[in-house]
Amino acid sequence: MVSPQFVVGVTTILVLALLPCPALANPSAHEFSVGAVTSRYDSFIRSTRDHLLLELAYHHRLGNEGFASAVTVGGGLRGGLVNPPENRFVTVPLEVFATVQLRARMGWWEVAAGPEVGVSGFARLMTLPEPFPRAGATDEEQTRLSPVYVGMGVSPLRVNLGHFTASALELRLSTGSLQDSAIRFDIGLLRVGVSL
Repeated sequence: MVSPQFVVGVTTILVLALLPCPALANPSAHEFSVGAVTSRYDSFIRSTRDHLLLELAYHHRLGNEGFASAVTVGGGLRGGLVNPPENRFVTVPLEVFATVQLRARMGWWEVAAGPEVGVSGFARLMTLPEPFPRAGATDEEQTRLSPVYVGMGVSPLRVNLGHFTASALELRLSTGSLQDSAIRFDIGLLRVGVSL
């Protein structure tokens, strides 16, 4: 069965691929950005707390003309503080990621979408609430949750002003386990970047 994340991701890429992809106004191909992201994992009964993470990222545009000017590859690092009682489970409050984005620009508005893969130290579910049985369920559910995630993201509210970019309300939906028993949901609250 095809997952909803896959359908949303492929549809977004197809729509963006059909839009015109003019060459970007500035010749720089290197973009550095900093942003704030909220992230959480949801499973059948349990979930993680919402994590507010600081993100540092780098993107490299593959070309200056044609379709290559619309494709970027990049990666980065996210990290944040973990409060009790979750700090007993999350020992490394960091994650690293790599991404490929397809960007379509019309004037100052530049939509971006693409897949992301990463490794997260936040993939630890909280304990079950009191009404639910505890014998073995917590450990079994946690073993299905993977630190590796694969997802699809879209940045519909992205502004490109020459050497500076800003983006808000970026959305990303990822699989959090090998057996589709958990999903990861991220919202990029705000991101600012500079091209050098």
